[in-house]
Amino acid sequence: MNMKLKTLITIAFLFLLGKVNAQLTVVTSFKEAQTISISKNKPIFLIIKDFKKFSEYKYVNNPEVKKVLKNFVVLELQDQNSSDYRYLKSLKQSRYGLGGNVLDPLGNVIGIGHIGQLRGTSYTSKTELNLVKEDLIRNSFDLSLLKEDYKAILKNKNINARINLIEKYLNYSLNTSFYRNKKQKNSPLFSDVAGRYSKEFKKEIKRNNTLIKSDQQRLELLFLYKIVVDEKYNRAAKKLQKMHAEAIYESNKSLFYYLSYIANHKANNNLVAKEWFSKLKSQKDFDNYNFLSKKV
Repeated sequence: MNMKLKTLITIAFLFLLGKVNAQLTVVTSFKEAQTISISKNKPIFLIIKDFKKFSEYKYVNNPEVKKVLKNFVVLELQDQNSSDYRYLKSLKQSRYGLGGNVLDPLGNVIGIGHIGQLRGTSYTSKTELNLVKEDLIRNSFDLSLLKEDYKAILKNKNINARINLIEKYLNYSLNTSFYRNKKQKNSPLFSDVAGRYSKEFKKEIKRNNTLIKSDQQRLELLFLYKIVVDEKYNRAAKKLQKMHAEAIYESNKSLFYYLSYIANHKANNNLVAKEWFSKLKSQKDFDNYNFLSKKV
């Protein structure tokens, strides 16, 4: 092969690579990925070069896969020694390490996707490709409803935004969760993040409690919401009963009625559940909670 032909092939390759990158948002800095993620309401798709370069994954150039990948901000970190990687590890999550983690703009793992050969599988290429596409589609979360909360948390760790995020992630766990297998069905990733944030809040409150009473109560209700999502209905129903309806702040009544209805309904306390559902129906945001109740 002469030099001229080699040059033409190289130029053609670079042109094609440029076209791929033009269609996808690929960055190498978490800060940049964070900014784009919030502005475009897209989750971050994390790749770590220690394991494999983004361009080397089996299905990255498949037209159908590339089309779905445009729903993400692809973050390609150099290696496990990078400052960005160390920051993500400092969040104390167990799911970092393999390329394909799906993150929110705060660095929380909210899903697992694949663009390469699936581990320990003997699928046909067609079946494997379909699974890869399904994984990516299931993780193509629209983060627009969380945009303002993300901004407020990044700006000054706004307390109300953090409480809102816990509740919205628990809602998401019922509505758009991605389950990798049957064993994980009871602990979807949005719920895991919400649970971790709740525990962090508990520690903060013990050290320096600056929350107003209604916010403290809402956090207590969100702890119980996590128990409901984890399908521990009898336990949740008993704890909710101890809270006493007359002590619930107006701003927390809908959530309290919703949780009391769900927990008792799922625990087969049907008469009690019916009473709480009747109270929930009188609330302005009934439609929202009624929709969620059907997802439990």
